[in-house]
Amino acid sequence: MAPQIGPGRMVCSLAGHDKGSLYIVVGEENGLFLLSDGRLKPLSAPKRKKAMHFQPGPVTELASRFGKGETVRDEDIRRVLKEARKAGKEAGSDFTSASFYQED
Repeated sequence: MAPQIGPGRMVCSLAGHDKGSLYIVVGEENGLFLLSDGRLKPLSAPKRKKAMHFQPGPVTELASRFGKGETVRDEDIRRVLKEARKAGKEAGSDFTSASFYQED
């Protein structure tokens, strides 16, 4: 069964010029997912991407904040992605390993 894709889930781009980039799902619009990295694609102008063009990763701490309707800022997204990249480097992962994509 495929993981639920909703606000707060980390994803890794599989296609396009941003292949390999990490994003946080911040919403869905017209069948496209809205993705933000808090820097090049801020919450005010998220990237729109089809689900087939990214690999869902783990649900982050931001999911509960999105669910409660709390404010999520670009710096919150940058912090979560920075921590994930650091953890990935320490584990020797480039976010293409199966462990990153295990379902919750």
